[in-house]
Amino acid sequence: MKILIHANIDEKIPEKVERFSTEAGCSRDKFIQMALEEFLQKRSESAEGIVASNGYFVGNVRSMETYGL
Repeated sequence: MKILIHANIDEKIPEKVERFSTEAGCSRDKFIQMALEEFLQKRSESAEGIVASNGYFVGNVRSMETYGL
């Protein structure tokens, strides 16, 4: 299901959207939707916090050596 949204945007953006949507071979609506989806995906990936793996550390950490204590 789609909804209608009205937004105020910079006057240069519609020209760019028209050019890029033509190059991509899709409608302006579809291009704007794809651009927003990509932007939101990148934002949500960066908001996830620290990237961790299933690996582990093997070794020792000595506070005397590390912090000079």
